[in-house]
Amino acid sequence: MKIIVRNSITEISATSEATNFPASNLLNDSIIKGWKAANSGVTAATLTVKTRGITGGFGLVGIVAETVHVEVSGRSGISWQNVNWQNINWGGDAGTVAISEQLIRYSKDVEAQLWVDFAEIESPVEITITLLKSNTNPFWLKAGVLVVGQVFSFPDPKAGFEEGLDDKSIYRELSNGAEWSLDRPRLRTFSALIDMERDGYFYLFMRNIAKRFGRRPMMISLTDKMVNEWVLYGRFVGMPTGSHYHRTRSSLQVAFKEVV
Repeated sequence: MKIIVRNSITEISATSEATNFPASNLLNDSIIKGWKAANSGVTAATLTVKTRGITGGFGLVGIVAETVHVEVSGRSGISWQNVNWQNINWGGDAGTVAISEQLIRYSKDVEAQLWVDFAEIESPVEITITLLKSNTNPFWLKAGVLVVGQVFSFPDPKAGFEEGLDDKSIYRELSNGAEWSLDRPRLRTFSALIDMERDGYFYLFMRNIAKRFGRRPMMISLTDKMVNEWVLYGRFVGMPTGSHYHRTRSSLQVAFKEVV
């Protein structure tokens, strides 16, 4: 499990933007607002992101594209994507990240999510994210929320994550017995019981993440021992709790719900 809480982005721009859907929308807390290319005829659009502080990776959710190309470089223009010592973990080919293969396009979903991490960099970084599609596809290139920053890593649950849906629709029973409803999004939820070292991980999670940032939205990469993987922009459902069952180890009970 990996978490990015605080955005280190200082500047963001796009080579193509629709009216009311600029690249700056990617810094909002709403995936629905997001960024969108100027029109459905745009087959390639590049997001350019500049950062400060500690940067160790990013998550991008609500992606509509066929392929995404990612490059990380210094402000001097030196590319790090092929430098072995930089240890960038692409989860796919070193130069191109194909969304449908690398992470995360769920069965029958139009939108995909992307997670990229690399060895922490404390100097300014420039990231380019190019979204691509063929000219025969009618959809618009778009993305919902981007979070770039320091990556906090924690153990994965041995028994995996429990996944569900929280239906935010409104239902009312009318006086004649009929039911009125207002359709609203169904939000993914994930929960798990995770065993971890108390000093090394449990208190890092409880103090540096939960206590410090509370229920603020964060970018989350969830993995389990079976190498299943999910990425979501979400917040805690309630606050996490723990059981100190051993002299040096604790179990963390945590649940997340995605943000729209």
